Amino acid sequence: MTPNEWVAVIGCAIALVAAIYSCMKVVTKSILIELLPNSGKSLRDELRVLSNRVDQILLILAKNERKPQKPKLRK
Repeated sequence: MTPNEWVAVIGCAIALVAAIYSCMKVVTKSILIELLPNSGKSLRDELRVLSNRVDQILLILAKNERKPQKPKLRK
């Protein structure tokens, strides 16, 4: 191969690596936008709210299990 061909191959390889890097950077940034907190609109904030609600439901259920059930009197 001539030097011009080597330069072309190396140039193509550099362009390919740059394109892959750019795509990975865009995908990573879009994923991070969803995961980082941003005043309630991110996926992380939604999961935190749902987790708190589930914890509250579990506390309510635990309180109800502790209360003894009063027997119903039939007339």
